[in-house]
Amino acid sequence: MLKNGTAKSIDHSNTHSFRVLKPIKFTDDFSDWEYDHWQGLIDLRLEPHGSYARFPAKWRLADNVSIHCRIKNSEPNKNLLPPLSESLKSFIYDVCLRENNSRSESWLEALRQEKIFDLEQLINLHQNGWARIHRLNALEKHKLKMSIQQYRTSTG
Repeated sequence: MLKNGTAKSIDHSNTHSFRVLKPIKFTDDFSDWEYDHWQGLIDLRLEPHGSYARFPAKWRLADNVSIHCRIKNSEPNKNLLPPLSESLKSFIYDVCLRENNSRSESWLEALRQEKIFDLEQLINLHQNGWARIHRLNALEKHKLKMSIQQYRTSTG
């Protein structure tokens, strides 16, 4: 997050909140994995002060910064829950909403180009199938794979 005192994040540029400690997501020889330091108990975020305020792409906290805390009792963190969907469209919309991107239509179009029209086809996609989807970059494919893994885990 910090390099030379400046926070840079593609995931959080120009957003209303900045997640301080995100779960670690990685892939090993066996599967995709996610480790959440807080185990889903807390979601610590920084939010800029003021209505409609957003973080810029690069930002820095002043040395004498004062951070005011507000504890919110809210519904479970959507970022920690797998998408619960029955259709491909709603699954992709859920993933894009959780990832804070607005690319759901382009993701759906990329899948349709490869004749993937329902959630079952996406869930059962093998490595060769993923390799054929050229309109999604490696990071987008990884996010989809992680969401599918969470979906499989949650639905048994």
